[in-house]
Amino acid sequence: MKDAIKQLFYNIKDFISTMRPEEKIRDQETIETITKLLDSGAEKMSVIMRHSDRFYHKDTSKEAFMGLTERGKEFAMKLGTQLPANPRPRLFS
Repeated sequence: MKDAIKQLFYNIKDFISTMRPEEKIRDQETIETITKLLDSGAEKMSVIMRHSDRFYHKDTSKEAFMGLTERGKEFAMKLGTQLPANPRPRLFS
């Protein structure tokens, strides 16, 4: 019984390590929040976000340097075209 539980644990651990995080695209919510803040009189703001679809590396310390997939590039372009023109956004990577 103990060996069966141990094997089940390893199977679950292997399964979880191959799972990708659940995807939740919140581009409209982000644009709406920015627009509401600007409409309420905000002149400056900082928005911190991470693109949702990128390449992943087994070594998590290298993940920040992995590029976007084609799908991720499409998401970024869509969000970028919806950003308000004023104040002009300054983007950093």
